[in-house]
Amino acid sequence: MRTAVLLPFLAILALLTMLPTAGAADDPLTVLAPRDKSVLQSRVVNIIVQVDTAAADGLQVKINGRRQVLPRKQLGGGHICYIDGLELSPGINRIKVIAVKNGAATGTRELTLFLRSDLSPDGQTAPDGFTAYAFHGAGNDRACTPCHRIDDATTEQNLAAPEKSPCYLCHRKLMASSVYLHGPASAWSCTSCHRFRQGTRGASNLEADSQVCANCHGDSQDLWKSMKNMHGPTAAGECTTCHDPHASDHKYILRKQTVDLCLTCHDEIASKPHVVSGFSGKGHPLRLSSDPLRPGQEFTCASCHNPHASNAPFLLIAGKGSSDNFFEFCKSCHNF
Repeated sequence: MRTAVLLPFLAILALLTMLPTAGAADDPLTVLAPRDKSVLQSRVVNIIVQVDTAAADGLQVKINGRRQVLPRKQLGGGHICYIDGLELSPGINRIKVIAVKNGAATGTRELTLFLRSDLSPDGQTAPDGFTAYAFHGAGNDRACTPCHRIDDATTEQNLAAPEKSPCYLCHRKLMASSVYLHGPASAWSCTSCHRFRQGTRGASNLEADSQVCANCHGDSQDLWKSMKNMHGPTAAGECTTCHDPHASDHKYILRKQTVDLCLTCHDEIASKPHVVSGFSGKGHPLRLSSDPLRPGQEFTCASCHNPHASNAPFLLIAGKGSSDNFFEFCKSCHNF
């Protein structure tokens, strides 16, 4: 009889030990979002935590062992705190969030995030067990909606005062230090590119449309599609491979300086003389401080090649000499 009673109890006990736990009962810190083993597309991430303010008066964060500089936050109120503007590196990012009280650690939470990037060997393929993550959806923002209203009306009605936008509060560091801003992002017109879908309990699901660039750049896309040759990312509709959709320190909101960006995929170009080898044994320069045909601009790969599409071979820029006669093309800059 005793054995018969113990078996159900032991089965329940075993089941409980298999359930995920947010922390021990005396742990003052719980990470609400993002979940562990998430795949992210944006280099800037916010971490949402719940803090027991009786056992913690501050937070510390380390990414891959390096402590991050955080603004001082007053922990209180609803005990929900967001750590905004953490910058990730392509690939694996091991994050440790530490609750402190009077300078001493009182609790620790760890999670691993993967930043997806086509431009980094470390960021191209997520490890097994990692899944795509988007905060606005699947109930992730339920902890926010009691105090914050997130919908089309509130995001678009404050364009004259972007600091009043509900998007600005959490995402302002996406563009805080960048030199070049994407038009809609600079105006905090987030719903120009992102669509809200009403979800459970009024929470909004923010979804990016794979064809969203065509809404504004449709004429350019139609022109490129009509040409004989298209650049791979252009043909695949993957604009964000080369362009950051929010902000960048590089012109045309490129993810890297033009030549560095091109060499990320075309690395063989840098390992041998380009185009032809002259008497010196050197090939054509890939970068110069001055472009002979564009005064005031630097010479880059895009001085000869159209980065989107062209009717000429090798995506050479049509109109520079003859698109089919390489000798004539070169004469647009060189005198023979």
